[in-house]
Amino acid sequence: MADRQILFSAPMIRALLDGRKTQTRRVVGKRGGRSRPNIFDGTWADSYVLDPGNVSWREDSTPWKAGDRLQVREACAIDGNRVFYRARHEEASARGPRVDVRWRPSIHMPRWASRLTLIVTDVRVQRLQDISETDAIAEGLQPHEAPNGHVTYEVPGAVLGQTPERGFQALWSLINGDDAWAENPWVAAISFDVVKANIDSLPAEREAV
Repeated sequence: MADRQILFSAPMIRALLDGRKTQTRRVVGKRGGRSRPNIFDGTWADSYVLDPGNVSWREDSTPWKAGDRLQVREACAIDGNRVFYRARHEEASARGPRVDVRWRPSIHMPRWASRLTLIVTDVRVQRLQDISETDAIAEGLQPHEAPNGHVTYEVPGAVLGQTPERGFQALWSLINGDDAWAENPWVAAISFDVVKANIDSLPAEREAV
């Protein structure tokens, strides 16, 4: 068990804040001897070699374990002791008055400015396309029912699909590229509880890494 960092894009931060997102998938494995970057949710992560014939070893090979605490990093701006979070800022959604701030990418958010901590409850390794309907919804998709009763699954500003699986497929391809879904990589499916607090305000249970 360890304290780690994890990066998310603005739509996924909003899903965390709204209680819609309780899972994230991160690519693991290697292709052609080269580490494959994971850019889902706007992040980069190291790759890990997997043995497709040994499930328990595959899951043990990922850096995430149940009980880990993940310090969420997101795009922000800092003015003295004030922190503006882009995921909720009016300027980010083109509404309201502009505030003259300099946005920092999520990777440059200082630890003290983080407002979300994830407590890992489960880690599974699976092929990307093996995601279930329940897990697709847990990735942060929001159902929208039209007046005619037709339901689609979306993130704010983007209608993604007519089923949760199709919605997640569209979201993955939107962020990772048109061929990313067809590649069907091995992923770590990380389940977690969301704590709306800075990691350092929680009881210190283990050393950070």
